[in-house]
Amino acid sequence: MLREAGLKAYLVLIGTRGTFPLIEDFPELVFNHAIACVEIDGRIIFMDPTSETCSFGDLPGGDQGRKTLVFFDDRYEIMETPVFGSAENRVSKEMTVKVEDDESISATREVLTKGISDQGQRYWLKYTKPVKIKEQLEKAVNEITPDASLSKYELPDIENMNEPCRLRMMFTGMDYLKKAGGIRLAPQWGGVDTSIVAKEERKYPVKASLPSEESVETRLILPPSWKAVFIPEDIHEENKWFSMNRQFRLSGSELIYTEKTVTNNEDVTPEDYKKYRALMFDLHRRTRSQAVFETAGK
Repeated sequence: MLREAGLKAYLVLIGTRGTFPLIEDFPELVFNHAIACVEIDGRIIFMDPTSETCSFGDLPGGDQGRKTLVFFDDRYEIMETPVFGSAENRVSKEMTVKVEDDESISATREVLTKGISDQGQRYWLKYTKPVKIKEQLEKAVNEITPDASLSKYELPDIENMNEPCRLRMMFTGMDYLKKAGGIRLAPQWGGVDTSIVAKEERKYPVKASLPSEESVETRLILPPSWKAVFIPEDIHEENKWFSMNRQFRLSGSELIYTEKTVTNNEDVTPEDYKKYRALMFDLHRRTRSQAVFETAGK
């Protein structure tokens, strides 16, 4: 079909992620999938026509960073598919929460996806019944605050592969902040999952996932009469495995929380595991802090 469209297209055999990698000087049948590539202006672009929600120029995660066998018209060649950078596999989450004097809230939340995350989001939206999508969004806002009511939601045009998926929700609720007398605690935003370092030692490396980026911005608008008692410190961490930047800013009665985490395509070797484990536990402790406010009625 690609050739019928006037493109220089070629068959590609690939062993997807999780299968034995292709070794050039070791003859073995290691392919479990067939994709394609096109040549445009002398540049080879791999594509997976079987992935309906993957846009042109992108690849499913299982196809990235794999040695493949490309069948040109007069020869074959072993070529490696690209691994896209963290900025190409991005999730961006923005939320604004306004707290009224009676401590009810009105909020908006927006999720923007790109790359692998976009493929998954688009697939879910494409093949899930509308009533099930609404039910899932209602569950999502109730995980943010109890007794939440989904007021409105906006879905992206999933057939427009040139634009990333943008999902928007508007909701209301109560008791978003934890109460302790006249003190209110903001939720524990962000954090670090330490389940991957549960073992004290490892004989094998912790395999890296594909590079990815996640950014979060939460704006908490409080009643003007409330006072800030404690604002958590900023966190800046950068190493060969990932980077994390976390910041709280207080502007009048508005608290702005931002966090950006970038993961690299770098395995954790058994020799580095002890250092990595200590780092994860330290970050877990440091990211558990919460902003504290004092109400006018204290």
